[in-house]
Amino acid sequence: MSSAVSGLVFGLLVSTSGAMSIRNQKLSVRQAYSYLGCYTEGTGVRALGAASATNYTTMTIETCASFCTPTYTLFGLEFGGECWCADVLGNGAVEAPATECNFACDGNATETCGASNRLSVYTTAGAAPAPPAHVLTAGAYNRVGCYTEGNGTRALSGATEVDYSITGMTVEKCAAFCTIHGSAVMGVEYGGECYCGDATAFAASGSLAAPDADCNMLCNGSPAEFCGAGNRLDIYRSNSTLARSRS
Repeated sequence: MSSAVSGLVFGLLVSTSGAMSIRNQKLSVRQAYSYLGCYTEGTGVRALGAASATNYTTMTIETCASFCTPTYTLFGLEFGGECWCADVLGNGAVEAPATECNFACDGNATETCGASNRLSVYTTAGAAPAPPAHVLTAGAYNRVGCYTEGNGTRALSGATEVDYSITGMTVEKCAAFCTIHGSAVMGVEYGGECYCGDATAFAASGSLAAPDADCNMLCNGSPAEFCGAGNRLDIYRSNSTLARSRS
């Protein structure tokens, strides 16, 4: 479709609201997206016609994603160097065999950028977020594992901070708090609780190692992180050599 876009230069955004320059747009932030498949152009309309750009020298999947995804949920690459954007597929655009999208991207020969009258289409709407995880390192602290509360006492009996708000506790916030208090050990519990302490007191508390699956509550301040659970702490320290019996 090179004749249809010969008047365009990459760096111009064409839409119903007019044109704006994106020549200096930073491409370092890679959006989350997933591949939908190889699609035909529409019937009398573009498959993705809300905005477009072309560059037959440097076009890549990542470049097109950065161009389209701040505004649109679909983007497609065509003819090696064309980038097309929209929120819905145009009338008559249907999935084609994957082998029909066989043009290498002009900016990266290891990537595929559609073909003549064929688009490699991607979506951000269907991209699944990364599952929550245990933070391994926060500030000067390294994760040791999931531990029980102490036997009749707190596992960590030093400084404490509690924040159950939606912008509240994260592992990083707890690390910063315990660093201020000079604590060798820190732990997050019940989604919004942060405890600090020293290694000797922690070892004497009766806290025992528990399965990682027990620490399954999300941090109130970050749904991407785990912050212990009821009677369970994600424990961190600078020297990750805690050796306790697993319960």
